[in-house]
Amino acid sequence: MKRPGFWVPVLFVGLLVILFYLNSDGLFDSSDGIRHFEISRFSWNHPELFLHHWGKPFFTLISSPFSQAGINGILLFNFICGMGSGIIIQNFLRRSAMTPPWLGLMLLFGAPVFFGTLFSGLTEPFFAFVLSLGIYLLYYQKFVPALLLLGALPFIRTEGFLLLPVWIFYCLTKNKTKYVWLPLVGTVVYTISGGLVYGDFLWIIHQNPYTGNNPYYGAGSLFYFIGKNEFIWGIPGFVLLITGLVSPIIGIWKKNRINSDLLFLIYVPFLIFFLAHSLLWFLGNGGSIGLIRVFAGVAPLTALIGVFGFQTFANLFRLSGKSWMIAAGIISLGALFYPVKQFWPGFQKDHETEVIEAAVETTRAGIGEETIIYYQHPGITYALNRDPFNENLCRELWFLPKDNPGSHLKPGTLIFWDSHYGKYEAGIDADALEADSLLSRIARFKSKSSEHDLGLGTAFYEVRVYKRVAQ
Repeated sequence: MKRPGFWVPVLFVGLLVILFYLNSDGLFDSSDGIRHFEISRFSWNHPELFLHHWGKPFFTLISSPFSQAGINGILLFNFICGMGSGIIIQNFLRRSAMTPPWLGLMLLFGAPVFFGTLFSGLTEPFFAFVLSLGIYLLYYQKFVPALLLLGALPFIRTEGFLLLPVWIFYCLTKNKTKYVWLPLVGTVVYTISGGLVYGDFLWIIHQNPYTGNNPYYGAGSLFYFIGKNEFIWGIPGFVLLITGLVSPIIGIWKKNRINSDLLFLIYVPFLIFFLAHSLLWFLGNGGSIGLIRVFAGVAPLTALIGVFGFQTFANLFRLSGKSWMIAAGIISLGALFYPVKQFWPGFQKDHETEVIEAAVETTRAGIGEETIIYYQHPGITYALNRDPFNENLCRELWFLPKDNPGSHLKPGTLIFWDSHYGKYEAGIDADALEADSLLSRIARFKSKSSEHDLGLGTAFYEVRVYKRVAQ
């Protein structure tokens, strides 16, 4: 039975998140998060979306009941996942007699990327929750539910495939060979399901959206993510993370070894995850664009490693009693300062959302129920409140021929071109649309200030709306 004191820090961080919700009129992510939400929401109208590779099938399956309530439904889902992850790691630390257990909760919510993704439709919070729960159950030898959950991770985020060998090897080290097949159940189920639907039992490989690379994504330093530590973990979280990573070495020196199961289940998955993303960004491969938000998925692991780092500090400086708790309290407040500093007073509409909404509102009166639209930015169909998977009315720009596009369209068709997704993802230059005599530009909106433009310098974000005219 958990004492009332267990829930006080949980309630504190929960109220902090709710306060941000009440002060926000925008989202942490207004593109990929919107598309994940749309896939989840419209999966009930288009069952094939339950096998949408990019959308992540298991995320879509579990989140779809929440998404039927709209964007607030998916935000509630991610809030539950975030709080669930925090409760799991705090309870894990409590059961492991690691004090104070609430420090792990504070380091988790003190990681700006984790805090931010709770205000989106992104998959990272659910990945973090399933990873936390799976490792928690596996550590306490609940092999069947743990391995089934961990085996579903690849269908929440693709990095889950990299972690499958970890769970299998752990079973082997525990002489639980009868369970080694369980982490593969999710892959087998989705392989068969997709094979029957698509007629391709290798669809998971063939439809992988992260093969090759967009030349505009670029590449960077092998230490890029370390340089972004303030925005990923916050300074206190990063210092404790580094300390925690060297804690096993210090433990050997001080003859105070960390439990080998903890090392394997917490350290190894994080290091695989971190090294994989660092290497992909360095090589400019695997669809990497240097997004720091991906580390929200392993934030529970970094929070736990941070607690181990705190214990190392405390032991080295011989903190005990009140001094131990005071130090933990100061670190906790310092950790929570970073997401508050970065996001306060709440999440506001970004420049892309503002421009898209202006373009949509200007043209909405001329858009009938049967008007066909071409678009690429997910925010456009979201602003129009349209089902983007109704191919009779909504089509993505990368299906539009680049030469004389107007000749392939019905009169009255609208094109919503934007300088981010339309230009770089769909590969359509606005000049080609401007030069087409069958297309008439009816609206053009530009952001008030220039923004970083996929590593190509700075540029104003722009949306142009074209109408196919009659010949």
